[in-house]
Amino acid sequence: MWVYVLTMWPASLTKLSDLYPRWYGTRELLLHHRDPYSQGVSQDIQYWIYGRLATPGEDQGRFAYPVYVSFFLWPTVYSDFAAANAVMFWLLLALGAGSIVAFSRFVGWPRSTYALTLAMLLCVSSYPVLFALRLRQLSLLIGFLLAASLVLLAKDKLVLAGPLLALATIKPQLMVLLVPWLFLWTLANWRRRHSLFWSFTLSWAVLAGVSEILVRGWIPQFLRSVSSYVGYTHAGSILDFLLNGEIAKAAALFLVIIVAVPCWRLRSREANSREFVFCTALVLAITLIVIPTLAPHGQMLLMPGVFLLIRFGNRIWKGARLGRDALMGAGLIVGWPWIGAIGFSLVATLVGMGTSRKMWLVPVSTVPLAPLAVALALLLCRKPILATPASRATSS
Repeated sequence: MWVYVLTMWPASLTKLSDLYPRWYGTRELLLHHRDPYSQGVSQDIQYWIYGRLATPGEDQGRFAYPVYVSFFLWPTVYSDFAAANAVMFWLLLALGAGSIVAFSRFVGWPRSTYALTLAMLLCVSSYPVLFALRLRQLSLLIGFLLAASLVLLAKDKLVLAGPLLALATIKPQLMVLLVPWLFLWTLANWRRRHSLFWSFTLSWAVLAGVSEILVRGWIPQFLRSVSSYVGYTHAGSILDFLLNGEIAKAAALFLVIIVAVPCWRLRSREANSREFVFCTALVLAITLIVIPTLAPHGQMLLMPGVFLLIRFGNRIWKGARLGRDALMGAGLIVGWPWIGAIGFSLVATLVGMGTSRKMWLVPVSTVPLAPLAVALALLLCRKPILATPASRATSS
C-alpha cells in the first residue's frame, strides 16, 4: 500500500499538501496579524499552488477551518513550509498509531500485544491513513483527539474528555452527530455526567473567545469559507453519488433516524459498556455517510466499528445468515484495497509502471463504500453484538 500511494503521488510533490493553506493562514495571522479568511491570504495561497490566481472551479485555497486550528500549528510557523511539511508527516503518523491504540482500548479488542501490533501495522498501511498522511490531513489529529476522549469517557474522566472533544471541533463535520449523541447520553444521567457538558462547553467557549480576539467576526467568515469550499470542490456524500438530489437528502435523514433509535434506547448505559461502544461506532460510521465528502481521510473513524465487528466475529458468524453476509461483505469492501495494492505492485513489477498506472483506480474502488458497509454490518449484527449483558469495553 505504501508503494501504491507513493507511486501514484510521488513524495517529491511538495505542493500536494492540504496543510499549506492552514499553515500559511496561521503564519499570516500570528506573525503578520492578517485575517486568514481574507481574499489577500487566499490569493497568496493560490499563487503558491498554481503560480497564478485560481480560476472558477479550481481549489480556491481558502482557510476553511476555525481560527483555533492555529493553536495546533503555531509552533510550525517559525520554520519554512518544507520543514513543517516533513515534520507533520511523522507527527500525523504517530497520532494515527496512537488513535489505533486508543480505539482498541475503547472497544476492548485486540487484547494481546501481538494482535494490537498487527492491527496497528495494517491500519497505518491502509489507504485512508496513507491518503491522509500524503496530504498532511488533520483528520488524523481529529481521530486521535476523539479516540483519547472516548477512552477517558470509558474511564469516567469526563472533565478531561470535554476539552479534547472541544479541540476536535476543528473539523466540525466529523463531530456533527457525535456531539448530539454525547449530549443525549449526558442528559440521560445529568447528575453524574453533567461535568462532560460543562467541560466541553467551557473549553469550546475559550477556544471561540480567543479566536474572536484574534479575528473579529471569525464565525461568519468561517461559515462563508466552508460554503465556498463545498461549492468549488463540488463536495458530496456517498449518498449524493449513488442517489439523486432530494432522494439522497431523504436517505441521509432516514439513516440519522435509524441511528437515533438505538442511541435513544441505550442512552442510559455507561461509557464502558458494550452498548455505548456500539452506539458510538454506529454514529461515527453514519457520520461518514451523510457528510458531504468522498475523501477517505476521515475513515479513521471507522476503526471502532471495524474492531467491534472483528471482536464479535465468531458470534456473528454463528448467528443468522444475514449477519454473516453483512460481515463478509464489510470484510471484502474494507479489505479489498490491500489486495488491490498488492496486485498493482505485481503488475508494476511484471509489465512496468506505465501499464499499472492505467488501473490505478482498481485498488481504491471500494474505499467510498466502506462507511456504508461498516454501518450496515453494525446494524444487521447488533443482536449478536449486544446479546449478552453489558460488560466493560475498556480496561481500567
